[in-house]
Amino acid sequence: VMLKMSSTQLASIFRTAEKIGWREQFQAAVVEVAVRYPSYVDLISSLSRVPPARDTLTIVLDSLPEKIQKVSGEDFVRLLTALESSGHARSQIPSLLRTAEALQPGQLTVESIISALDVAAKLGGSLPLPHLLEWVYSESAQLAVLPLSQRIVIMRAVGALDPSKGLMAVDDLTSDPSDEPVLISALCVGMGYVARPPPELMEVARRAAEVAPQLSGVGLAMMAKVFAKHRVVIPGLLAALLEAAPVAEGYDDPARCLMVVYLQRLDCLQQNKVVESLLKGVKDFHSVGLEELVLVVCAVDDSFGDLEVVHSARLAMENTLLEVCGSIRGGDCCTLATRYGVKRLDGQFIGKVLTQLARLIEPYSGG
Repeated sequence: VMLKMSSTQLASIFRTAEKIGWREQFQAAVVEVAVRYPSYVDLISSLSRVPPARDTLTIVLDSLPEKIQKVSGEDFVRLLTALESSGHARSQIPSLLRTAEALQPGQLTVESIISALDVAAKLGGSLPLPHLLEWVYSESAQLAVLPLSQRIVIMRAVGALDPSKGLMAVDDLTSDPSDEPVLISALCVGMGYVARPPPELMEVARRAAEVAPQLSGVGLAMMAKVFAKHRVVIPGLLAALLEAAPVAEGYDDPARCLMVVYLQRLDCLQQNKVVESLLKGVKDFHSVGLEELVLVVCAVDDSFGDLEVVHSARLAMENTLLEVCGSIRGGDCCTLATRYGVKRLDGQFIGKVLTQLARLIEPYSGG
């Protein structure tokens, strides 16, 4: 029956199966349909939107690698976007590379080019798209009039895929002086997608120091992340961040927490007033994701644990940890991502969570 369904009908069926339970029999039927379904990209896109279908999608992709290699043009960008959103893109890099090498700008709309570059940036450079980047540089005058949101995506991609052209691209894509700080911040975000610091990061840090006072709180935190990640300690940058961070407008609660974390990693959190100013602005620590809560408590608890606002952050973290333990015991992994904001489970983060759990249960274990 599913073979005769449109992609819209399939998506509806998958969402219904998600609600009533994604069972083995249904998974087997989907895998069988995938071999013969006429629109492979539509099927993958529909599966990618259903978290319980992750294992099903893995089986489908592994059984039909040649289909990925035959997808081209706009369909390839749709497939790439679906794989990235479902967390399957990295495992499919070998198959994706063959198609990506043949991808030409003339096959795509501007929106699709930007979408493809966005995914490539998030993959940290493992899926280079040189033809699309060269098109960006050659068409910079045309792209400079795009909405700022699209130019931000382009700058993130340049930062991740071709950082040597980063500052040039900022200048080329700046159509109004107020755009420059935002594009510099986006360039820094892109550089942060890459594991190792690019050589150009020091030069970018100097420009970042100049624009820091003009950024919103969210933009400032996003920009600071790459310098904290790679411990880029330049006096001018640190002074600019310390001055701008407490007074910047336009923070959300997670950004306030992360700004404290980044300043601590840069070893420039010596003053109570900076911590208090940032964290007192948090409207509700219980609305902050577990990752941000654990990171901020680890960053400030030892040095600033006597502050009331730090105590509030710790209490919210402890309550969230207890709730998460309940989800883990119940096998409810979807809730971890959707409700508690657990975006990554690498060794470093798990170590921090376990440390906080140990502190949490110590009073009840008799020492």
